[in-house]
Amino acid sequence: MEQICFNQNTFFSVSLFLFIVIIGLFIYYKMTEDIRIELFCKNRIKEIKSLFLSQNQGQNNLIRIKNEQNPEYYPERGYTGPNDYNLASKQNGFIYSNSERYPLFVNRLGRNFYYHIIDENRNRIRIPLNVPKNEELDDKDTVTVPELNGDYTVKLYENSGNLYNPFAI
Repeated sequence: MEQICFNQNTFFSVSLFLFIVIIGLFIYYKMTEDIRIELFCKNRIKEIKSLFLSQNQGQNNLIRIKNEQNPEYYPERGYTGPNDYNLASKQNGFIYSNSERYPLFVNRLGRNFYYHIIDENRNRIRIPLNVPKNEELDDKDTVTVPELNGDYTVKLYENSGNLYNPFAI
């Protein structure tokens, strides 16, 4: 009764080998998850930059309006679409200093948090924040923004509902 289709020892060794291969693949997949996410983000940023540059290609070209007494330069006319930089971002607070305040937006990808602010005074320019290891910011954290030459304090909004967390278990 030791052999049904093949030897019991062969069945045990093959099943142990398959189990080890499956566990090894799972460990490899988990260890390379951050690399795959980083590559995905880099590729997505390249796509967005190329799309943005192709849409705004004609905006920097200036045409000269001929007027003998007062020659002026005007931007070339052309519709480039809405100025929407936050692409699935969620406003979750603001950063402030003594005299300035900027809305704080977050994109979450896996366990990484990508923050940026939008400067209303500079034509709604998006300024990314460099947070060490892309960790989540907490209330009263200090963030340095080199583009604005200063340190800012983080104030997060109260979260009124439950958030989906795929890493809860």
